[in-house]
Amino acid sequence: MNVSVNGYQTHYSTGGREPKSDEPVILLIHGAGMDSTVWQLQTRWLAFKGYRVLALDLPGHGRSKGKVLRHITSMADWVASFLKAVGISGCTVIGHSMGGLVALEFVSRYPGYVRSIGLLGVSTRMGVHPDLLKAAKKNKKVASALICDWGYSARFHIGGNPTIGAWAIEGGRRIIERASPGVLASDLRACDSYKDAEKAARNISCKTLFLLGRDDKMVSKKQLEPLLEAIEGSKVLVLEGAGHMMMFEAPVLTNKALLGIV
Repeated sequence: MNVSVNGYQTHYSTGGREPKSDEPVILLIHGAGMDSTVWQLQTRWLAFKGYRVLALDLPGHGRSKGKVLRHITSMADWVASFLKAVGISGCTVIGHSMGGLVALEFVSRYPGYVRSIGLLGVSTRMGVHPDLLKAAKKNKKVASALICDWGYSARFHIGGNPTIGAWAIEGGRRIIERASPGVLASDLRACDSYKDAEKAARNISCKTLFLLGRDDKMVSKKQLEPLLEAIEGSKVLVLEGAGHMMMFEAPVLTNKALLGIV
């Protein structure tokens, strides 16, 4: 599906089913250098459970046009414009990694839009190593290899994919490598420079669930503690057998957990 947002064509996936106007809405926001296809094991499943699913491509990502946004705050404001363009006034917001930071900032700025929020692979600070920033700027293949090497749990380096015949790590690399030049580097800088997660969290009062992979090498439950303390009543669920890319690694557990907050 496509819609015009701020004068540019924006693409979003719906899970392959025509939604009904009275169905609860779920908004899915992807991570750095990625696009809506990272939610392919969630969109259809959720759609056929009776939800209106909107897995968007941020500007300059996937099939969306427009300039890549350089800051988490500007991405959050753009999400509000997207929801206005598609005529949505209330939804559950789910974000992964960078998309989780965007979701956190969006909910803080526009609380009236949000019924509940799910944050996957997010921490209070998501700093990026200088070597990865340099690789993203100069060589996408090296950067994608580094991200996927750390992003997937050990069992996925020797197989273990729940989707028969699919190679999860290479699939992740391909998603990153097909991004336009400069997209990954810009996204990683946005993550590295964002320091207001805890401040944003203090403005959130809706139902909140944090999802972490037990084998996530990028974030940990300890790094989450300031956000958990800031959002009263928030919960954290640790998924066994998954790393940072839990949507691919543990899709059934991820889907069921998300369904619990809608």
